[in-house]
Amino acid sequence: VMRIETTTTNATQQNGAQLTFGQEVALSDGDQLLFGRVVATFHLAARVDPAGELIELILDPPRLEVEAGAEVPVSVTIINHTGHVDYFNLEIEGIPRGWYKILLPNGQAADPALVQLFNTPLHGKPSADAMAKLRIVVAPPRECQSRAGVHLLTISATTQGEPRMRRVVASQLTIGRFESLSFELEPKQIRGGRGTYKTTLQNLGNDVATVVLASEGNDLVQQWDRPQVLQGAPLASCATDQVGLTARVKRRHWLGPDRPYAIAVNVVAGTVRESGRVELTCPPRIPWWLQTLGQRIWGLIRPVWAIVLPLIILVGLYLLFLQ
Repeated sequence: VMRIETTTTNATQQNGAQLTFGQEVALSDGDQLLFGRVVATFHLAARVDPAGELIELILDPPRLEVEAGAEVPVSVTIINHTGHVDYFNLEIEGIPRGWYKILLPNGQAADPALVQLFNTPLHGKPSADAMAKLRIVVAPPRECQSRAGVHLLTISATTQGEPRMRRVVASQLTIGRFESLSFELEPKQIRGGRGTYKTTLQNLGNDVATVVLASEGNDLVQQWDRPQVLQGAPLASCATDQVGLTARVKRRHWLGPDRPYAIAVNVVAGTVRESGRVELTCPPRIPWWLQTLGQRIWGLIRPVWAIVLPLIILVGLYLLFLQ
């Protein structure tokens, strides 16, 4: 049983499932565990004697470098000096199973990768039937889970007969960094003198990204709910973040139709550039329906007013003359 302490600061996963603080889970042989950026494989304790020089395990190259989405092969040579004929199981620990495949000497993929080897003397040239050359093809996917940096791994060859013996060789896989970002801006339009828009960011790259946000819009006052994004905020790989942008019209008009104000939001994360546009549609202070009603009333009284106004002027002049 494994328990996730409440003081843990790194994310913990079991076979790809996220575990919560304080949770207890049962472990089975072969479970893939992720502690922050460290990948481990859980095995039930079994008696396996170290092989020492009785099993030769040679890697070529001893260290691997690859870009996420590409593949790199490594040649593995196993030589049997155990003193008897046996089957050998080749295994890899430290990276997810989906990242690699093991090819037998005939080129076929196998899981488990078992080869039968005869014995050969410890010193001298090994016989052909006591030696096997396998190939491991490591291909981390181009996903944010293929985190950039060094991944420690081990490659082992274990006999299947009794007593069981194992030879383990340590290696490392270095994955190159790539950048990718998902960016959404909602809602696309707000009607009113002010509005708040939600920016959703997800780092799809395989390393920490520094995200810088900026907005542009004429005759608007704009404010981010986290001003530090203007200078750059870190976003871990695979992580999602939301930032709010509030915009308001500087001087709201009294008459006329609705006025649209365009807002452009630009996102920069390393070499990645993204942009989006939203709109703030501002209505006049005097509602349009009231303006329309006033125009209709004026249209009705305007002909009468054209007659009444001259009469009022004449009456006023007449009264002034009498005085």
